[in-house]
Amino acid sequence: FAGADLPSKVTATELKGGAQEDDEEALRLAPKAQRSFRSPDFLRAEKPLSGTEKGTATHMLLQFIDYSKAQTEQGIREELARLTASGHLSPRQAAAVEPEAVLRLFGSELGKRIMSADKISREFRFSLLCPAESFFEGGEGEKVLLQGVVDCIIEEKGELTIIDYKTDRVSGAALAERAKAYAGPVSY
Repeated sequence: FAGADLPSKVTATELKGGAQEDDEEALRLAPKAQRSFRSPDFLRAEKPLSGTEKGTATHMLLQFIDYSKAQTEQGIREELARLTASGHLSPRQAAAVEPEAVLRLFGSELGKRIMSADKISREFRFSLLCPAESFFEGGEGEKVLLQGVVDCIIEEKGELTIIDYKTDRVSGAALAERAKAYAGPVSY
């Protein structure tokens, strides 16, 4: 890219290979995706949610869950019911969330850190003015605005930890490879 060809803004989603539908600059730079139209609701009612839709539902729960209820499967189910009643989740979304997986998260070392953190920020929106060469070859001397949303940030003893929830099913040797694939947006 030459200076005049650089976008003025990039998103974290774009950097990992996707683009926001309402971000014309990101769409211009991102690879063209095949468009598919969503099935009408009456056809989808019986069809299980896709992996992406399940991930979105789980993220929504994690955004609004009362952490004091995350210690038991029953508490997580109550939170799913609360978020369904408040309209944050549809009944189909709530049914697709796996309370056992959420319970495993909050029973893990990371989950315990989240619940005992000095400060927690969820769905933190950010904008940073960054050197363009961090993202684009030939961007030396130029700046670009990086925007995105962080799932969760915890503060412990003055130090921040960024948490990006992933709901992929990965284990063993594939785990390290998948983690590497997600590292790009946070390596700046």
